[in-house]
Amino acid sequence: MMGARPVLAPATIGRAYKARLYGGGGRGPFTFALKKGSVLPKGLRLAADGTISGTPTGAAKTYRFTVTFTDVNGAPGQDVVVLRVAKKKTARK
Repeated sequence: MMGARPVLAPATIGRAYKARLYGGGGRGPFTFALKKGSVLPKGLRLAADGTISGTPTGAAKTYRFTVTFTDVNGAPGQDVVVLRVAKKKTARK
């Protein structure tokens, strides 16, 4: 329902982050959850409305995690989400 491999806007370690997942192909509203065994970047959380928020504190790398979702009629789905977490840029002297 979400579409093939959603790629989120990149996050930066130590900076507040917020992104929203959206369902499609079903009937909203949608309820989202992290699939058992999937891991978000440290410091981020997924709300039931599809909002991913927090301040990343883990390793700078590309994360892939599976999100499950259900539409208002109970139709289930899941998709792999990609989120790149970058190192915090330091000022050059």
